[in-house]
Amino acid sequence: MLLFVYGTLKRGEFNEGLLSRSVFAGVTRTEKKFIMYRYPQSYPFVIPVAYGEHDGSTIQGEVYDVTASDFLPIFRIESSAGYDLKEVLLENGAVALMFVYANLLLPGDGAEHVPSGEWVL
Repeated sequence: MLLFVYGTLKRGEFNEGLLSRSVFAGVTRTEKKFIMYRYPQSYPFVIPVAYGEHDGSTIQGEVYDVTASDFLPIFRIESSAGYDLKEVLLENGAVALMFVYANLLLPGDGAEHVPSGEWVL
């Protein structure tokens, strides 16, 4: 299965080891239907544009062909942190899975809008 990641699972980030048995398939962007926020010095999260206060943007990230052994621990971590798994259309026409923040309330507590859709710590 293809998994699109945009935060701490990317190469060089602190959770990259969770994808150690998966195959890196490249860097790409999503369709323009999401809004990215981030907590300073922490992690990003994405919500659907319909629930945000900003215009939608594409999200930049990486795609992996994920093994079942890699996917299960990632799913447990992300779903316990409030993320839902959604299908997303990528700029090359492929469909991948992506974790989207499930809380439909606008983020607070110091979350910052990332208009570029690209997270860097």
